[in-house]
Amino acid sequence: MKKYLQFALMIFCMSAIFTSCKDDDDSDDVAVEAYKLENEQAFAAKANDPDFFKVSIQGAGDDFIYAKRLKEADKPEIPIYYNSRVTVYYKGWFPNSEDGEYFDKKELEDGSPSEWAVSTASSNYNSYYGTGIPSPISGWTIALQNMKVGEKWEVWIPQRLGYGSVDKKDSAGNVTIPAYSTLVFEIEVIERTAEVAGTT
Repeated sequence: MKKYLQFALMIFCMSAIFTSCKDDDDSDDVAVEAYKLENEQAFAAKANDPDFFKVSIQGAGDDFIYAKRLKEADKPEIPIYYNSRVTVYYKGWFPNSEDGEYFDKKELEDGSPSEWAVSTASSNYNSYYGTGIPSPISGWTIALQNMKVGEKWEVWIPQRLGYGSVDKKDSAGNVTIPAYSTLVFEIEVIERTAEVAGTT
């Protein structure tokens, strides 16, 4: 009889643990959906801001970003192509970030500008060794191809053109950009450094 009571108790405990875990999972799902909706609404609100304009590129389908021009180009005769490489200063934050709170930045006081391939067409980045010129998220690719050297923009990027449903983590495994985040960047193009194979 004692053996049956122990078995029943074990089953009860396992059931309670499973139910608790399921409740936690449901709570996490609700929080994620709420965060996703909040970020989608923040992006959509830019449609009503007269300082911002919609930006897209050929081949991107219906995808677009919103941008505000903060500084005119000092070299408007130098366009940027999908297979260009550029150097930029930038800073990135979330729609609900406090002033001066950035998840990533490279500014003048941080030293030399950061070099990026505008798209995978001009990237030679080796993720294993961490060497070469990386390509950015799709939202940056759209922005850069519409900018000129010397311009500075503030851009709003929807989650589908950022990191989507994937958490972005640092080398220690800490989440730096949660899944479904709308991303805001200030980007200043300093120089177009190269063209890679077949500019048209």
